Amino acid sequence: MFHSFDSGSERAKMLEAARRRDFPEQFQVDHVQWCDTVRQMLSTDPEDRPTARELLNNEDVRSDSDDNDDDDDDDDDDDGGVVVSLADREVTNQTADCTGLSGRTLCTCNKSCFPKARHI
Repeated sequence: MFHSFDSGSERAKMLEAARRRDFPEQFQVDHVQWCDTVRQMLSTDPEDRPTARELLNNEDVRSDSDDNDDDDDDDDDDDGGVVVSLADREVTNQTADCTGLSGRTLCTCNKSCFPKARHI
């Protein structure tokens, strides 16, 4: 969550605080636009959480992602593979059609979408 940890116990304390939606002061100052989004994502009620599509359309997320794209240019896949967004998948009767190839997220389909896609 944009925060470095000096020890495992510090990490545990920070994650527990995040569950309570109690973010570090510096995070709230440095990433004010993310506070509401992260709080929504951590909601215990699934209906209150944003969908992947909503996150991809969120101006703050898009803006932050665009800022980071310049930094990631050196990290491209060696195989020139296509990277597919889960939010752009259409799932019907256990089959997946991965479309919309903008973005650098991972495809979670059954590896039949694109031969060179990076899968998890």
